[in-house]
Amino acid sequence: MNKSVYISLPITGIPQQYVKRKSDLIKKTLKQKGYIPISPLEISPEPDKPISYYMGRDITVSYTHLRA
Repeated sequence: MNKSVYISLPITGIPQQYVKRKSDLIKKTLKQKGYIPISPLEISPEPDKPISYYMGRDITVSYTHLRA
């Protein structure tokens, strides 16, 4: 069984350090429960791209890595 899970959280307009801190906390909690968390910050770490770029990358990773 695939226990990967995508972490969905607000990012746009929120300071990067707060988003990273929240993502890291969620990842830690999910790992403790036996899941393999995938953070959008890991999928697309490059800054200053259009939202469509990030969404496209997230959808691609979700489709290829999270399907059971």
